[in-house]
Amino acid sequence: MNMKKFLVPAFIAASLMANADEVNLSNLLTNTKFTVDTRLNYVSKDDDANDKENSDLRLRFRLNFDSKVNEFASVKGRVRLTNDYDLGDNTVKGTSEKASLFTDILYFDYKKGNHELLAGRYTPFYKVSNFFLTDGEKEGVGYLGKLGNTDLRAGYLLTSNADNTEITDKSDIMYLQAVHSLKFENSVLKLEATGMAINQPKGSTSDDSKGFMLGADYTQNLSSVIECAQIRGEYIQTDDDGENKGYSMGVVFGSKKIEKAGDWKAEVEYKEAGENNTIAPVKNRDQKNIKLWAQTYIAPKMDLEVEYNIREKLKGPKTVDYSELQVSINHKF
Repeated sequence: MNMKKFLVPAFIAASLMANADEVNLSNLLTNTKFTVDTRLNYVSKDDDANDKENSDLRLRFRLNFDSKVNEFASVKGRVRLTNDYDLGDNTVKGTSEKASLFTDILYFDYKKGNHELLAGRYTPFYKVSNFFLTDGEKEGVGYLGKLGNTDLRAGYLLTSNADNTEITDKSDIMYLQAVHSLKFENSVLKLEATGMAINQPKGSTSDDSKGFMLGADYTQNLSSVIECAQIRGEYIQTDDDGENKGYSMGVVFGSKKIEKAGDWKAEVEYKEAGENNTIAPVKNRDQKNIKLWAQTYIAPKMDLEVEYNIREKLKGPKTVDYSELQVSINHKF
C-alpha cells in the first residue's frame, strides 16, 4: 500500500489532535492492544466465457492493533499476510504458492464527544450494500459526527487499484453522508443518503461525475429460532449519460450476533450496476449478481462461512455467466 500522500499530513494531524495532552512513545508501547485472526478460504470459479473452472486455496493471517496516544487520540491498523495455492484450471495440477503482505488499515483517530477525525486508510462509509465504490477501505481524511439520532460522515478520498492495495493517483472522491436511525420497541430503521463527487483522471473518456446513494435497512428482533431479520436496499445514480443506475436489495436473518457455537446468519441479495455508473468499480459495471451467504459458529472462536455468487455480465452483444463458490473457516485468537 502506498501511503506517501498521507503519512506526513497524518502525523501533523495527530500532533494537532493531541495538543492538549503530552504524547510519549511509551504511551504507544504500553497502551497497544493486539488481536489476531486467521482464515482458510477455498474458492471455485466457473467461467462460461472461456469454458473454464478455476479453484484456489488461500490462507490469511491478520494482525490488528489499537495504540492509544492519549485520552482522545489513537493509531489503529491491520496488517494482512496471505498465501495462495493455485489448484489449476479444470483439473488439479498441483499447487503454486504466492505470498502477499498488505497494510489493510492504518490511520490516526481523534475522537472527542460526538466528533471524530480520521487520517490514513480507513473504512469511510456506512454500508447497506457491498457492491459499489463504497467497498472496502479507502485512503484519505474524514470526519464522523453525531447529531441526535443522525450519524454524519464527510471526507476526501484517493482511489485505489483493482486489488484495493495501492493508490493509483488518478482520481479522487469527495463525499457527504447522513444516516438517520429510527428506534422502535423491537426494531430499528436506518435511512442513508450519500452525495459524491468523483474527479476523473486526465485523459479519461468519462466526464467528472456527481452521484448519490439512497439506502435503508430495517431490522426486526424476533423471539424464535430466528432472533432477528433485516430487509435492506440501496439505489445509486450518477450524472453520466446512458446506463448510470444501480441498486441492491436483500434479506438477512438469523442470530443477533455471531460469537458462540450454534449462532448463525444467512443472506440473500440481488445487485445490479449499469455500464456507465462510475460509483461502481469497473469490474462490477454492466453486471447482475445474486448472492447466497451463510455463517455459523462451529467451535469456540471459530466459524464457518459459505458464499455462492451467480453473475451475469454483458460483454459486447454477448451475455456471459459466471459462478463462484467460497468456503471459509475463520478463527480468532
